[in-house]
Amino acid sequence: MIGFGAIALAASYWLYVDSDLARYALAAGWLGHAAWDFAHHVAHTKVVAWWWPEFCAVADVLVGCVILFA
Repeated sequence: MIGFGAIALAASYWLYVDSDLARYALAAGWLGHAAWDFAHHVAHTKVVAWWWPEFCAVADVLVGCVILFA
């Protein structure tokens, strides 16, 4: 949570300096969270319901791609 929060704070600062850099940082955060969800799915952790990492990973990839390519 600290890592993703740091990326979001850095992106909010970079938004005023370089908007493309901020966009790439936000997309990296969303795609990184998708990788995190995939790792939970593969490890079969019992922290959340079994379907949640699958759903969240797909949503994270979609949002990350929209931020990156839109």
